[in-house]
Amino acid sequence: MKKHFLKIIISGIVALTLLTTILPTSAYSNDMQEQTTTTQITKETEQNSNFGPSWYNKPSTYAQLISWYQALETQYPDYIEVFKANVLYNTGTIPNGYDDYYIRITNESLGLHKPEVLFLGGPHGDETVGTIGMFWFTDWLMRMAFTDEPSPYYSKDWLRWFIDNREIYLEASHNPYGFDQDGRYDSHGWDLNREADMNWDPGEPTGGIWASVNGKTLHAFVDNHTIRLGADFHGGARMLLYSWGNMHSNIVGTSPITGYSYNYAPPDFYFHDASSLRLGDYIGDYGGNLDKYSIGTIPDTVGYTVGGGICPWAYGADVEKNPVEDQYVQDEVWGNYYGAGVLWLSPEMSNTKNPGQDTFGNDTVARYGAEIRRVILHETDLAQPYLRWQSGVQDDDIVITNTPVNFTWQVNGSMVVDHTFLQYGNNPNPIQTWTYTTTDHDEHSGD
Repeated sequence: MKKHFLKIIISGIVALTLLTTILPTSAYSNDMQEQTTTTQITKETEQNSNFGPSWYNKPSTYAQLISWYQALETQYPDYIEVFKANVLYNTGTIPNGYDDYYIRITNESLGLHKPEVLFLGGPHGDETVGTIGMFWFTDWLMRMAFTDEPSPYYSKDWLRWFIDNREIYLEASHNPYGFDQDGRYDSHGWDLNREADMNWDPGEPTGGIWASVNGKTLHAFVDNHTIRLGADFHGGARMLLYSWGNMHSNIVGTSPITGYSYNYAPPDFYFHDASSLRLGDYIGDYGGNLDKYSIGTIPDTVGYTVGGGICPWAYGADVEKNPVEDQYVQDEVWGNYYGAGVLWLSPEMSNTKNPGQDTFGNDTVARYGAEIRRVILHETDLAQPYLRWQSGVQDDDIVITNTPVNFTWQVNGSMVVDHTFLQYGNNPNPIQTWTYTTTDHDEHSGD
């Protein structure tokens, strides 16, 4: 008897209800008073200087850090691009001869049209965990995705999918001079996390709005991209901070998860609250526990207001889309910030600003290196919802007609999924014309 075959074409129709996304901001720890989170601003004595090649070492200079990125670019030229963003946007040279290096991680052969995320090495140069951890994330990602080294925590297939479907941008350090000098400020004595155009405070130590080459370059980069999520890394405390910085003090948000209330609440408070609490659990506890007391709006968490912070600017400075913020933004001088609207987070990673090399760990010793890795993976995943098949029939497989086929899928890149189901049939376009549909999985509808 002749067997009948049917080529199965399945399209997953995924209905997703997502809370608008935004992420916390930090790097305010220099002014922080003693609170429930103990703050240390002294540099730890480095221990165990003779580490094996598998340890996450600290670069001694910004130049060495860049050379490490460039070595990775040479080794993985199809996936890493290291470039001088200040040259690209003609913003000048940072005093003392520094260039502002940015790094792009993506599968370049698939084009540059993917969801974008951006992570900044410390605006305060002596807060080094994020700056150093970002490099070791890049090194780890390339090795786990493209070598035979075992990847015990994440599937290689998923990591390659990540590289194929995201554009991850890193600014190696937002303050190269401060990084080299182990200092908070740049060579002018300016605080590079106080010069952004969002309710800028002339009393802060800056040269004015976007006075630095570093700031001008960041402004240009964001306005020439569509960054969905971003973060600037800090140290000197253990916190996750989000907008606002010094506006809307009378707006109160109460967490439906913890019951805790915060002033200065942003429009996307519920997203910030839920995603940041989840991230706080996912990061791990090496640097200290993160909870409702150490996760929240900037003023309520660090204990003082911040004008001109990168986080509130990146989040709310597009005044055409957010006209309520127009009074806080000098768009008449700088123009509208069309790249703003980023869901921005500022993690304060370590109570010690510049911790010793022994605190960074390696691929399997989960210390600060692993925590930065988790921050980047968590935030990059949220850049866009997506469906991943977990098992069963693969693309273009052929099965005998009337043979039962099991499909298992997972929706990632989101906080809440209201509905998922499959439509399928013989038509090549099952999105418009289908014969069958599965059960609507709506267990979390309305959560």
